[in-house]
Amino acid sequence: SLFRLNIWEKQVMNYRRTAELLNLTQPAVTKQIQSLEKELGRKLFVYDHHRLSKTPYADILADYVTSLRYNYS
Repeated sequence: SLFRLNIWEKQVMNYRRTAELLNLTQPAVTKQIQSLEKELGRKLFVYDHHRLSKTPYADILADYVTSLRYNYS
């Protein structure tokens, strides 16, 4: 969906900031990310000592989304 693409475009690594950029609430962003992770069957982000990090699968997905944008623009 467009929302999912926007998350990758922003790549701000902060749920609150992403929510602000997308004019959503932080819980709404969290739910969308959790839904995407469930759909993919993979964790995209993890917290380590209160620091958000991308998983390797998140990088793969980000590259894929970028290639889609490039191929369809």
